Amino acid sequence: STVGSARSNYEEYVGFEYFPELKGLVLALGGLMFLSDNTGQWSSLASGLTMGSLQVFSEYNPVHKVAVFGGGYDQRIYKVDASRQVTTLSIAPVTLGIQSSVFTVDPVSGDYLVFTGNPAAFYVYDVRDDSWTLQPDSVPIYYINESTGNPTVVGVAATPIADYGVNFFVSCTYWGCKTYLYKH
Repeated sequence: STVGSARSNYEEYVGFEYFPELKGLVLALGGLMFLSDNTGQWSSLASGLTMGSLQVFSEYNPVHKVAVFGGGYDQRIYKVDASRQVTTLSIAPVTLGIQSSVFTVDPVSGDYLVFTGNPAAFYVYDVRDDSWTLQPDSVPIYYINESTGNPTVVGVAATPIADYGVNFFVSCTYWGCKTYLYKH
């Protein structure tokens, strides 16, 4: 999940996600902060982490009880587990961030599904063994930017739907919206 706030002449985004086992919200931007449901207080889980300052993401994994975060026009990612342990993960093969990729989780297997726009590609990230696998067929959740002719994922949002074991995507442009369902 992300939230934006206007700052100078650009948009800055932080990755935030609710972590049920920790009973609170984790927020990523240069480090990892935690807002406790019990106390209503912020605390630091990690600081000085290398990640971009724009468009950082965070994605909770209900299968493996971890949250993966990082990116921000960068390829570095981290995970936090239910014991509050923050771990550096392997470098992603693609740039991660909300305008360069869609990073979501399959609600059945717990695999992370990563879609990029330019170049259009589909990767599966297995957080258990910290491995990336390029999929032979890309899922068409990107659209072609009319002004550049390049594929892009700007305007694409994703959410896992556990009850049906699918991921729901919506892709909106100036020309309308499309929806997709994907079963991994």
